[in-house]
Amino acid sequence: MKNKVLLLLAVLPFLITILLLRMVPDEIPMHYDFSGNINRWGSKFELLLFPVFIAVFQVFWVLLLSSFARKRLASCDEKLIAGSLQNEKVLFYTAIGTWILFTGLHFYIMISSILIVRDNLETQMFSFGNILILLMGIFMIVIGNIMPKTKRNSVIGLRTRWSMSNDEIWSKSNRFGGYTMVVVGVLVVIVAFVFYKPWSSMIMLLLLIIATIVMIAYSKHVYDKFVSIKERSKKF
Repeated sequence: MKNKVLLLLAVLPFLITILLLRMVPDEIPMHYDFSGNINRWGSKFELLLFPVFIAVFQVFWVLLLSSFARKRLASCDEKLIAGSLQNEKVLFYTAIGTWILFTGLHFYIMISSILIVRDNLETQMFSFGNILILLMGIFMIVIGNIMPKTKRNSVIGLRTRWSMSNDEIWSKSNRFGGYTMVVVGVLVVIVAFVFYKPWSSMIMLLLLIIATIVMIAYSKHVYDKFVSIKERSKKF
């Protein structure tokens, strides 16, 4: 059922775009500089490229879900089956999140192009870069809420050599990682409203780098603490 939903979503933006293309002018703005000024025009049929990308990305999620399902069906380990089911659910919601992100961007581009040509404008009505960063921030908040729900695996979640060592370290690492991603997501949303490109992009990238370093360091800290407790218990 999940795969059918994702495949339906894969073709939906493409079909809607084809239906709307007759409303789009033959030549539309396709690229903007940092100030939002148009610096390249192109054919309206270039708008079909993004839906193709969305479809390919959705197929990737379907293949990933199918891989988890095959391992689950081939196993008799109840713990592995339960973990796989949970991770499949997490992957499904992540796939829905990415679809909303990319589809929202695509139709923003299409509507913005129509309005720019209709009103004979020379710049974007709203900064595309900041719209993208705003959606990225929201997506990070969603991912942050999903991360603590993942079970130990080699595909999704905060995967370090320390978090992969056992379930307890995985759980603590991903819970902390989830909180961190939510905080970063909120900050990125604020950045989207306060700063403009290229500063907004640079700040978002810096926040992501800092968050990644902090999450990895915390994962190692939890591992070291776990090993230390285990060694002390052996002495007694």
